[in-house]
Amino acid sequence: MRDATTKGKTMRTNLKLEGLFAEWKEARNYAGFFHDGVIGEDDWKNVSPRIVFVLKENHSDGWRIDGPIDIRGGTNRQFFPNLARWKYLIDTIARTAGVPDYPSDAELQEHQGGWHLRNAAYVNIKKPKGRSKSSATDIMSYAKTDRGYLRREIDIVDPHIVVCGRTFWPYHAIYDGNNSIRQVTDRLHMHGNRVVIDFYHPGWWECPGGQRGLYGRLKTVLDNSRAIEAIAAACC
Repeated sequence: MRDATTKGKTMRTNLKLEGLFAEWKEARNYAGFFHDGVIGEDDWKNVSPRIVFVLKENHSDGWRIDGPIDIRGGTNRQFFPNLARWKYLIDTIARTAGVPDYPSDAELQEHQGGWHLRNAAYVNIKKPKGRSKSSATDIMSYAKTDRGYLRREIDIVDPHIVVCGRTFWPYHAIYDGNNSIRQVTDRLHMHGNRVVIDFYHPGWWECPGGQRGLYGRLKTVLDNSRAIEAIAAACC
């Protein structure tokens, strides 16, 4: 475990999450439990924008985030590269208001500081070990059953931008159908000061065009003045 303080002497986000997870595991007694949170946490509260990917489940249990993740590894060779490229897209929009094309390997490495995903976060709705493909009904059931814990987890992470990977309606259920979630464009919503993007899962390998195809779809979602303005406002 890294040092538990930042420059401001406040507890680090992942350490706060470990306390929540201990309470959660005791209450639910799940056979396994996936520890997610902030990837490569250096000084998360100073990152802008803070991006969290809300996903369905993981196919392992007991795993814990421990520093930056090599995006070339893992059993799904599209999952982490897609997260890194989507982060590049959102970061660039927030920084420049420009909407960049699919990054070259060199551009991606420059942005990430190498072949790693850093200073992003992800939250799985289903914390016990998942299946190869759980049903939408199963994921929604965990969203409703664990909504109190999931809401606390997301609020501890405190994102500016939420990217839902086929999880928009479970995210909606976590916040009890909160009517403060309002639509801005077809796939972009505001939840208080957060931008919530309703998008595809990063492991969708059947997407026409592969990683480029998925990136192009996200670029289309964000390439308009209302989306750009919402992202800029959320980061302030």
